[in-house]
Amino acid sequence: MPRSPRLVNWTKMAVATLGVAWLMCGIAPAKDTDPLYLQSPFDEITLDENNNNAVLKVKPLNLPGRKVPAPADRKGDLEIELVEQAGQTFAVAWGAVVKVRLFEELVLAEAQQRVQEGRFDEAYAYFRSLEAKTPPVVGLKDAIESCLYTQIGASFTAGRQDEAMTLLAELSGRNPQRTGLSKAYERVSLELAKSRIAEGNFRAARKLLSNLAERYPETKTTSVAEFETMLKDKATALLMQTKTDLAAGKLREAHEAAGKMLETWPAIEEGKQLAAELHQKYPLLSVGVISPLAAAPAKPSDDWASVRTGRLLGRPLAEAGSGESDGAFSSSFGELSRPKGNAQVVLKLKDGLKWQEPPRILRAQDVVRTLLSAATPKTPGYDESFAKVLAGVEVGTEGEIRAVFVHPQLKGEAWLQRCLPGYGPYKLANAAPQQVSFVRQAAYFGGAAGIQPSEIIERTYPDAAAAIQALRRGEVSMVDRISPWDLRRISSGDEFTVEQYALPRVSVLLPNPRRLLLANRTLRRAILYAIDRESILRRGLLTGQSIDGCEVVSGPLPRLPFSDDARPSGYDPQVEIRPYDPAVASVLVAVAMQEAASSAAVPSKSLTLAFPAEPIARIACESISRQLELVGLQITLKEIPAGLAAGEDYDLLYEELVMQEPVVDVWRLLGPGGVSGECSSAMLLALRSLEQAKDVKQATLRLQEVHRVAAAELPVVPLWQLVNHFAYHKSVKGVPTRPIGLYQDIEKWQVELRVPLE
Repeated sequence: MPRSPRLVNWTKMAVATLGVAWLMCGIAPAKDTDPLYLQSPFDEITLDENNNNAVLKVKPLNLPGRKVPAPADRKGDLEIELVEQAGQTFAVAWGAVVKVRLFEELVLAEAQQRVQEGRFDEAYAYFRSLEAKTPPVVGLKDAIESCLYTQIGASFTAGRQDEAMTLLAELSGRNPQRTGLSKAYERVSLELAKSRIAEGNFRAARKLLSNLAERYPETKTTSVAEFETMLKDKATALLMQTKTDLAAGKLREAHEAAGKMLETWPAIEEGKQLAAELHQKYPLLSVGVISPLAAAPAKPSDDWASVRTGRLLGRPLAEAGSGESDGAFSSSFGELSRPKGNAQVVLKLKDGLKWQEPPRILRAQDVVRTLLSAATPKTPGYDESFAKVLAGVEVGTEGEIRAVFVHPQLKGEAWLQRCLPGYGPYKLANAAPQQVSFVRQAAYFGGAAGIQPSEIIERTYPDAAAAIQALRRGEVSMVDRISPWDLRRISSGDEFTVEQYALPRVSVLLPNPRRLLLANRTLRRAILYAIDRESILRRGLLTGQSIDGCEVVSGPLPRLPFSDDARPSGYDPQVEIRPYDPAVASVLVAVAMQEAASSAAVPSKSLTLAFPAEPIARIACESISRQLELVGLQITLKEIPAGLAAGEDYDLLYEELVMQEPVVDVWRLLGPGGVSGECSSAMLLALRSLEQAKDVKQATLRLQEVHRVAAAELPVVPLWQLVNHFAYHKSVKGVPTRPIGLYQDIEKWQVELRVPLE
């Protein structure tokens, strides 16, 4: 007859009277709420009926190899230590033991229970803890495979085919011979292929089918063959469409049909040859953009789309070099000089330049009219800052145009960065909500025939992630701006190049100068203290990344991430960046309200924050809005559609400044008649001192004084600067390193036929 448990070293009488009951007094149920695999390990022993079927929770048993011996090998006593009686050792007769469950088995059982309940993520946490144990847990391999197979079915049924494919890869890596794996892999692959075809991502669909046929050759003549036939038929139809459009002279349509044909089935007979002939005749470049062009601006603008496309629609009279150059200005219209120092700039026109539409010789008077129009009020291109520095424009001998300034200008050529209307490499062909196209001007003087693309199409996408996907599948060959958080989605390699623009853009809040409350410096200080700029930049925009040149700034001038002795930046690193301090901001808001109430009616704390319809601006302003409301301001967000001006219905405007040539751009921003509104006497004095700078070194020091005044007075509220990037396929040649704008040196670009990779 089996013996009852007994205490080691006790007398036999003690065993008879203090058996199981005494042992059971210390094994109350555990109260741990942690998952079992995180609890202190224990084993369970179940005793026989003579011992009331007691279940003992004991410290892990000292068993060879952590294996329970077979019944025939269970002899003598089993030494145990109760979890609730730590430090005391007991002996239990093996004959009284009905079942032993090791901790590993308990954890595995709970994992399998979670699999049955569909709680897969929790189950994997249990499995990971068991995989770390040695020796290997019996049954763990099969349990994990069963979990994966079950989850694959659940994901497939729920329509999450990408997830199912990822799980299939995991299961295949663990056991390629798993029963049912081949059928599951085929079903998921075909369903994913259908989805990719519906999305127009034929390259991904072909890759799925190729992988399926390679892994399971028996599918090549069945399901894979059926899909490939469908793709070939579609490509054949596109081949016929290409021929039809080409015969009708519809070159753009033919080009687009040929591109889709190659994306659908690159190996189609006649396809590559026809596409190559068409591309040679009519090279076309598609660019993915986030900010579409709605209307070409008549005067210099910081709007992203206007800066981007301005170089297509017009060639500036004076133009700075790309990031690799020394920043010096040149002109494709002729020779620039400064015969009287900084007091004037002279442009001597080349002979034989022709006006494109209607064709005629370009004359000095045409350039003079353009410059005077920019300095004349009520004209479309009127630039008040330019009007205040320009004393006059004269026509000299031999086609010379002389721009004379009221005060000396260190970078006088920068004021000539304006285009002659219609005098650019491209002209706007048509504009639709999701697509804008530009066609090359055949008579354009600055390019070589047959080099740059015949047509450039800009396709609009909701965000950079969507544009990058379009770049990968061949729908576009360039993406003009990649959001900081999307940089990790693409990198330079064999197929694509990711390039940085030469200059960072400074993000600011522009107070509406015509709103009395925003004219109050106290309120502008409150707004600056209320915004956690570092957090918005690092967490919201950079998503934890560290990108050189992306940083919080103390003023509107950029902090250049590189040394440039030819282009003064003027950023003063000694100016302290004001910290995030909502307590100070709340006090300043109250003070500003009192100051405003003393001079007018009781002011409203409701402010309208306007921003362009772009992802970066949207994310930033949503965060800014929440933080301003925490200090007592009521914020209404106003999204400005692409190409539209902010108008007057705003209090604060989110803007990204392009400070390409600071000695000129600070006048447009901070000077009399500038974007920021009224210019203080201190600011005007600093700007006048800047005009007297003799060289770049002096200009840098005096720009730093402008920066200090701006940081103190806050005519604009500085936020941060971002270094921007673009990406392009290697089939686009001639793109300069670190250009100022996307289409800089477009005359040197060449687009090769892009044949999709298999």
